[in-house]
Amino acid sequence: MIPRIKGIVKVELYKIACNWTTDELRIVDFTDWYNEAQNNKNSLLYKLFTPEVFVTVQYDKEQNNIVWPHLLPMKDYNGNTELVDLDFSPEVLYNISTVANNTNLT
Repeated sequence: MIPRIKGIVKVELYKIACNWTTDELRIVDFTDWYNEAQNNKNSLLYKLFTPEVFVTVQYDKEQNNIVWPHLLPMKDYNGNTELVDLDFSPEVLYNISTVANNTNLT
């Protein structure tokens, strides 16, 4: 079974502490993704990593996941552009996360 997020505990710049369905408190650290995206303004992640956007992360109860609302432009069948939520696979988030401890949860 793929671990899912049960809630957000704390948000810091490029790090999100989450409770998981595994009964763990884990830190999802986006720092490596930030380092890759910061020099590429065409990257889908570039906008995410502006501090004022990153901290808008929300918990989505229906998906048991974290999302950034209305972040990505997408065209519908009629060619109209709308902003949709950005999320990542919980399995990927779990794999890049680490168990929280006193040193990585300030």
